[in-house]
Amino acid sequence: DDREAELHDMWERLTKAEAGWQEMNTAPMDGTEALVTGFIWNDPKQGRWQQVAAWNGYEWATEQAPLHTPTHWRPLPPNPTA
Repeated sequence: DDREAELHDMWERLTKAEAGWQEMNTAPMDGTEALVTGFIWNDPKQGRWQQVAAWNGYEWATEQAPLHTPTHWRPLPPNPTA
């Protein structure tokens, strides 16, 4: 349904804007860890995943494994002070 897809796209844009997500082409490529997100199995109908990961010079990966293709990223929050 076109209307449903349009509403979904609008919701995605609003959610990203409010949450501070940025396009992957602006992500740090120096090994800095970031919170990244993408679609499960690269399929928007399956929902999203989120993971702390870093660019390893070849792909976005955790210490354990490479990730599905991330679509957005945001900096990690600062660690607690206490």
